[in-house]
Amino acid sequence: LHAIVTTDFRAALPHIDVPTLVIVGEEDVVTPPSDSELLAQRIPGATLVNIPGAGHLTNIEKPQAFNAALETFLHRYAARASEVAAS
Repeated sequence: LHAIVTTDFRAALPHIDVPTLVIVGEEDVVTPPSDSELLAQRIPGATLVNIPGAGHLTNIEKPQAFNAALETFLHRYAARASEVAAS
């Protein structure tokens, strides 16, 4: 936890070259939406989903919205994942 909190990973974000989903609750005070927006902007091709009425634990607070966002993302990249796995 200490490493995560004290290490600045911002320089690495533009080098992420895999599909990335950033989900944030619009009421998250631990990792506010502005932080998630920064991640999504700096990770090439990242998808940002903002879940209304949720805080930091979006998967618990709004499971249907979280699961729908995750399912949509996974379906979008399922073929790519299959191709990578086969190679």
